[in-house]
Amino acid sequence: MHIFEGFLPSPWWQLWFVFSIPVIMFGMYRLNKLVSERRDLLPLLAVAGAFIFVLSSLKLPSVTGSSSHPTGTGMAAIMFGPAVTAVLSVIVLLYQALFLAHGGLTTLGANVASMGIIGPVVAYLIYKAGMKANINFYVVVFLAATFADWITYVVTSTQLALAFPSQAGGFWGSFQAFAAIFATTQVPLADQGAFCMKIGKGEILFAVIAVLFVASFFYGMAANPGSEFGGADGAAEEVITDVTGGYEPWIGNIGFEPPGGETESLLFALQAAIGAVVIGYFFGYYKGKGRSD
Repeated sequence: MHIFEGFLPSPWWQLWFVFSIPVIMFGMYRLNKLVSERRDLLPLLAVAGAFIFVLSSLKLPSVTGSSSHPTGTGMAAIMFGPAVTAVLSVIVLLYQALFLAHGGLTTLGANVASMGIIGPVVAYLIYKAGMKANINFYVVVFLAATFADWITYVVTSTQLALAFPSQAGGFWGSFQAFAAIFATTQVPLADQGAFCMKIGKGEILFAVIAVLFVASFFYGMAANPGSEFGGADGAAEEVITDVTGGYEPWIGNIGFEPPGGETESLLFALQAAIGAVVIGYFFGYYKGKGRSD
């Protein structure tokens, strides 16, 4: 879901900063207030941030030979709300932009809007609505986390389509092209948890998700014949080039750019390790605390 450095022209990258900055500032206010009033929630907050770190670092295989990663923001949104999740997402996206050449500083506003704001808002609303409707807790959490991923990529497709409307189909033509790429990876990727969870009376929901899984396969294959192994972000870059007839980024990568695939994988592994260490530490802390009590 990363929009690479220089791949959003003016005025779009500025507009997405205008959209994101107020939410981030409000999130910082909420975070500061939360930490001041509930110091006991600080470990759980760290785990929520670490969870995003871990999941967004995992390049998991998906259908049609593609690979991508979930966002992990849905759980944080459920626990602390969308505003705080936006702040946690900024930390992750900055790390990836500065050290992995995934995303960028000029596109940070757009990437935060999709992954850190709109996706978590949808997850939060689904969770609240599901709990109010007395739906099974695990089903609601699964739906919230799943739709947080899906909506993130719908927003990214919208952002790119607004910036790069195709000559033939305009905004809608470009949106379909970008959405087809992301659907190829993200629909089945977000659905993978459904096939290993017990949802009790939610068999109908399971069937719907299974249908979406299969449909995403055929839709991705029809929209992208001859797909090769690779990430969705790179494929989206190719669509931009095709739509514009050879678009060149207006600015190069600002942060560190890994010299090769092995270095990039190592840095992604480091990101996952940081998150895993934080999660492991606090799980061990709470387990030890429970025994002492």
